[in-house]
Amino acid sequence: MAQESPPAEETSDLPTVARTPIESGAIGALDLWSAPGRATALPADLWQGTSARQARAMLARIGTRPLSPAMHRLAADLLATGARAPDGGGNDESLAAERIAALIRLGESEAALSLLARTPGVEASETLSRARAEAWLWQGDTERACQSARALTRDREAPFQLRLRAFCHAIAGETMQAEVTYGLWQASGESDANYVRLMGQVLAGTTEGRGAGAADSALNHALSRHLGLEVPSDLPEGHPLRARAAAIAAVPRPPLPAPAPAPAPASGAAAPSPDDLPTPLDDNARRDEQHRQWAAAIETALEAASGDTDLLRRTARANRQGMGELISRGTPFQQPLRIVTALVLAGEPAAAQALLATTLEGSPFDLAMADALVTASGVGSIAASLDRLIERGEAGDPAARPRARQAALLLFALGAEATPDARARLLGFEFPAPRAGAGQLLGLSRAAGEDRAGEAALIALDLALEGPPGISERALIVRTLAEAGLTDHARDVAIEGLIAIQRGAARP
Repeated sequence: MAQESPPAEETSDLPTVARTPIESGAIGALDLWSAPGRATALPADLWQGTSARQARAMLARIGTRPLSPAMHRLAADLLATGARAPDGGGNDESLAAERIAALIRLGESEAALSLLARTPGVEASETLSRARAEAWLWQGDTERACQSARALTRDREAPFQLRLRAFCHAIAGETMQAEVTYGLWQASGESDANYVRLMGQVLAGTTEGRGAGAADSALNHALSRHLGLEVPSDLPEGHPLRARAAAIAAVPRPPLPAPAPAPAPASGAAAPSPDDLPTPLDDNARRDEQHRQWAAAIETALEAASGDTDLLRRTARANRQGMGELISRGTPFQQPLRIVTALVLAGEPAAAQALLATTLEGSPFDLAMADALVTASGVGSIAASLDRLIERGEAGDPAARPRARQAALLLFALGAEATPDARARLLGFEFPAPRAGAGQLLGLSRAAGEDRAGEAALIALDLALEGPPGISERALIVRTLAEAGLTDHARDVAIEGLIAIQRGAARP
């Protein structure tokens, strides 16, 4: 059937903003995966040997189910890395768009937009243009989303593009053009009940009885914002609005305590002699008291965040400078082992090791766990830490033995050197069998051993997406990532597991 010509819609101007310039490196991009979303430490041959088919299957799942914070960071870094595409996917626009959509589901809209700014030919691809527009819409930038719609040179009759341009015309006050384009979309046969309801209200100028907003798509969310409607708060896993973590503010330095005032003499009484007056706090004493209050406030903030590993990590990073200053001044902490954990999470393992060396309080198990966290971060002797945990797993507090064994397994998976005797003792501990299938186990082993880092990481993510990893699954993931050369992420997953063990929340 011949398409209706919409001259009014095609010739009118949309609201525009200045074009985002193509950043350095866009022209030299090798394929649609070569542009980075942000800096990562992963290599350019990340996807070497990985099939586009496997990548597509995993991209569709990433961000749709819960992932632990460490596995979430692994997924985000994988997709934000500029690297040669999986085999056969270099010029596959739909695969590139899947990568961008997965980044957005992970809360990485800025990385997705940065990637697209470095990708040539977006204006000639409806798939990539849509991905860019949706990223801008989730960011709340309708002007740039409309600019993306205007810039598209091919497949402008695609249903999403018609919906987007109808919206852009409507918010620009171009009602006639909006109605023409909206009619073209309706004629396409696509259905979207929320879009019909919300767009109908925009076109009609309805101000009362408008119902609830919607966040089931980027465009419907933009329509809801334009109408001033509240969107549901119970957003599903992987929703771009849910994935954005709130910023954590550092605990502020408290004010210096005021000097103690001299007591006023009673009426008719003689003024007290100087020897009878309390000694006011001198400057050093006041500063010491200020630091003690600051240390206590930071410990309180860390304790409040201790039930959520990601929140604890962000709280620790927000207070990294404060903890460092207090340690340098010799300010005592009431719970030094909590600060050791926080320093590890804040990326300061050397400071954590130094504080641990001066810490005498704590059970042998607690001290061994703190040492394991430090050595898992790459500081100190991980082999010695493994020996201590094996000892705790054999002869320590009976209630803590299973946790010590779990921690020992993670250090061993991370690559801790072990003597033949230590290996024999560790292998004598009982752990549940991993829930991975035979295909996953073989795939993990071969991908890691054959330098297919991206494929190994995808299989590890596949395993993690099946549910919260138990100790056996986590150890398997740690070993795979370490052997594949993804050392930082292997440490991250191991540390996450050690912290769960530390607080007694690890799955068996």
